[in-house]
Amino acid sequence: MKIGILTQPLHTNYGGLLQAFALQTVLKRMGHTVLTVDWAHDNSYMQWVIDCCKASIHRLMLHPAQFPLLPYKVKYMRRFTDSFIASYIAITESMHRISAKKLEKYGFDAYVVGSDQVWRLAYNAHIEWMYLSFVKDRSVKRVAYAASFGIDYWDYPQTISQTCADLAQRFDCISVREKEAVRIVNDNLGMPAQCVLDPTLLLNADDYEQILSLPKAKPNGSIGVYMLDMNEEKLELLNALQHQLHCNIHIIDNPNTQNRHLNYKERQSPAVEDWLNGIRQSDYVVTDSFHGTAFSIIFHKSFICLGNKNRGNSRFSSILGITGLGSRLLDSSTELLPDAVANLLCEPIDWPVVDMRKQSMQNTSYSLLATYLRQ
Repeated sequence: MKIGILTQPLHTNYGGLLQAFALQTVLKRMGHTVLTVDWAHDNSYMQWVIDCCKASIHRLMLHPAQFPLLPYKVKYMRRFTDSFIASYIAITESMHRISAKKLEKYGFDAYVVGSDQVWRLAYNAHIEWMYLSFVKDRSVKRVAYAASFGIDYWDYPQTISQTCADLAQRFDCISVREKEAVRIVNDNLGMPAQCVLDPTLLLNADDYEQILSLPKAKPNGSIGVYMLDMNEEKLELLNALQHQLHCNIHIIDNPNTQNRHLNYKERQSPAVEDWLNGIRQSDYVVTDSFHGTAFSIIFHKSFICLGNKNRGNSRFSSILGITGLGSRLLDSSTELLPDAVANLLCEPIDWPVVDMRKQSMQNTSYSLLATYLRQ
């Protein structure tokens, strides 16, 4: 079967790239021909001129505005992640708007929407695309795999709600990444849904190590840190942990990627393989990221997850509940006592039990994909 995967744009988000890689790997192992739709915001020079004009108008109106980076600078910042995409993710031709006409030539028998926060309204200006509004052929199978809203409530306006509900009725199967999302789909899209694993968790540690030719893991006596939202409280906690656990702090990604005050060459995203190794080689992991949490589980790392209500905590509670690691989720909005956090990091995890629970959900998730994508 020829399958097109529709997910969030493939940029520099490590979790997004690795879930796209994992889902393709799983579907290819099932015998399918798979391409991920390569769509993104327009990064042409013409669009850059338009965005600069908009920023200038905002400045004249005394509104804060950021001027966009030139396309060649963006390309430089993304060269390592773009290399990963070129090597490991099979993609369609690039497009700035999802076009039925451009996709027609691929002759897809099915579309899989997911994973990642494909159904989060705040992250998608054209949310209807993520419900396959451009697919007119009713014979084409439509499957949502591990789709995520990112939050535990419905925030679509009424007009968009009805449009998306109508489109959802055409799906052959809807599966979601969070348990709360099952209720959201039932109540607002009028469809049954099943909770499944994020694609990254369908592969095991040795899959990533073999496929990506990762070097042998060498624990380096460090606390690996992957933070999407760093602040003073988290920095204070990390400094305290460093002294209490007698470990070095290792920042797994480049913390300057979003710092517009720096030269673009200082904002380059590290290679995906380096990001993975940052987790593999750490003794402990502290993260506020879903995929930072997922790979801590995959690589059997003692970790804590600092919940972030603004980004959505249901993402964490689902996977930690499935694996029996709910105690590893801490609320970052409350006072984080270094002694308590250090004790939790040093508390042993029964990995055979965790792996057994994960394997059970892997079987369920594989079965769903195999059933609805049968030739």
